[in-house]
Amino acid sequence: MRNKSIDIARAALMFYIVTIIHGVFWLDIIPHSYGSLLLFEMPLIFVISGYAYGLFEKKSGFVLNTKNYILFVISRSSRILIPYLTYATFCLFIVVLQDIKESSADITAIILAWLTPPFGEGYSFGMLNMHLWFIGPFLKVTFLLPIVTKFYPLKTPLWLTSMGLCIIISTMSLIPETASGLITTIFYLFWAYLGYILTNHLKIKRSQCIVLGISGIFVLVLSKFFLPVTLNMQSNKFPPNWLFFVFSFIWLSLFLLVFSYLNPKKIEFLASSTWFKPFIVNGYSIYLWQGVGYTTVYIISSKINLSIYFLWFLAIVITVLLGIFFGPLERIRLKLN
Repeated sequence: MRNKSIDIARAALMFYIVTIIHGVFWLDIIPHSYGSLLLFEMPLIFVISGYAYGLFEKKSGFVLNTKNYILFVISRSSRILIPYLTYATFCLFIVVLQDIKESSADITAIILAWLTPPFGEGYSFGMLNMHLWFIGPFLKVTFLLPIVTKFYPLKTPLWLTSMGLCIIISTMSLIPETASGLITTIFYLFWAYLGYILTNHLKIKRSQCIVLGISGIFVLVLSKFFLPVTLNMQSNKFPPNWLFFVFSFIWLSLFLLVFSYLNPKKIEFLASSTWFKPFIVNGYSIYLWQGVGYTTVYIISSKINLSIYFLWFLAIVITVLLGIFFGPLERIRLKLN
């Protein structure tokens, strides 16, 4: 039996990304300096992913060995890559046509760019690939989590793990750009691991949430006054640094505090709500096809002067419709017995 709370939380974050985050950063609904304060979604997605893995491990009795790990990787890869390859094929068609029009087509290079992370870099159009950076780290974290949870001691204090992460990402930021992908993977692996241990022995009290949140705000304020840093989280997110880590913990503390007062059954109605259900059933597909939805309104806006809010609404409608249409691809699973 599926956990409705997990499905709703995951869908809410997808809804938030597609409507709010990319409305702000792709259509400039509000200034990015203010919008960057809303960039809490990715750590939370990985927390939920780690939590879901913990539930899967308990319910299925999953034991890490070579055979089970291979089956796990194949199953999870198919869910992520089959919808993506369909999306990439569509984007390849658009990009190749665009490059032919400009007499600069290198079809081999275009195909390779869309088949390897960060996907489409250097060969894109509009917003087709601006959100695809997420897929590479998500795959890596998904593959690493069973190994980390098997061999990293669950009894290690969270504060010690957090300090270790901050030291690692702060040190690696001094290494050339090639390390940025590794930093991102390590960073989000921490949040997935945190979600996992929340299903085991870790219980965060309300008082701890309050202390963590206030302490985090205090650290960011002091950093702004005494260190040469920016609190624009868009700048701290790629690759993530210790400031983005503290910022993420502030938001996580707030959400854990709010949810501690929330009765999960009171939000279960969302699972059957007409406007919300597509994000539960087809959330990943909607996430992918927002690239086309927003690119479409980008093209329209370059030719017709329309209200930015109408274009925003139109981008969301196109995205959801495409996500629903291609959603069944999410349910394809490759399994080896």
